[in-house]
Amino acid sequence: MATMNEVAGNLVWQRLLNPQETLGFAGLSEKWQCLDIALMVKDYGMLATHPALLQKLRGAIGRVLMGAASKDSLDQKVCPWQPPCANDVFFGPKPMIKLTRHTHEIPKPFTLSAIQKGRDLWLTVSLFGFAREWASEMRSALVRAVRERINWKALAGDMFLPLTMELHVKMIEKTLRLSSKLPDRVILNFVTPIDCKNTDPADHPQSVLSRLVHRVFLLARWHEVQIDTDWKALSHCWRSVIADVDTQKTQIQARHSQRSHSRYTIHSRLVRLDLDGDLAALWPVLVIGEHAHVGRGTTAGLGKYQLRFP
Repeated sequence: MATMNEVAGNLVWQRLLNPQETLGFAGLSEKWQCLDIALMVKDYGMLATHPALLQKLRGAIGRVLMGAASKDSLDQKVCPWQPPCANDVFFGPKPMIKLTRHTHEIPKPFTLSAIQKGRDLWLTVSLFGFAREWASEMRSALVRAVRERINWKALAGDMFLPLTMELHVKMIEKTLRLSSKLPDRVILNFVTPIDCKNTDPADHPQSVLSRLVHRVFLLARWHEVQIDTDWKALSHCWRSVIADVDTQKTQIQARHSQRSHSRYTIHSRLVRLDLDGDLAALWPVLVIGEHAHVGRGTTAGLGKYQLRFP
């Protein structure tokens, strides 16, 4: 936990703790900004669905950023530099803020994803809000991580890899536009598993929506926005609109954190939620969630979904 002196000396914490305006979720959707740093690895497409790929990528990016980090940031303290180092922005501790009856740490301002296009692998880091100001550092870290810090032969196993690695990178700014006509039915189709160690969506499907609302509420601070909403009405909405849930078998993966030198397991499963009813209160959150993902492990690719309209 950072001391008050450390907090006062960090511009990121100051901006997170002092939002510039108060908006509802619909207002946040109009201000939402996301920068995709997309890296193409030619002829590596067969590795897009490897279960360890994005966790390896997250660790590799972190190790690159640690090479240019302050001593305090390396010690998991608040970076005193002005502006703070990129390691602090993307991996350092963040303030705790109150959300309903509890306090929660503001999430890290990025997600990872991987897809195959043709024969190629596309790796994308999505940066939110003012974290985009450190995009050049993240872009460089992503390229170095892919070139130097991942054991691709170990991931590929018996699969053939090209003798040389060819990379292409592009940066894409994204904003959101809400449809003027609200759907009365929508499907949340998860393309990567959502973690379920403490709350299993197979037993409590409404937990997916409540966790999504809470995550977007917290990520609003990266847009220097404080959310004002009717929590009672919103919770009634997410409890009443689930028409059907389809889940697959729980996946269990062992993970290792080089930062904390600890081992842990991730319990996750693929989910599909059919929502039917009055979605007006939830709709901005659902649209933002396509960018933001939901649940823990989003910085390693978990919790990514797509909206589908039956």
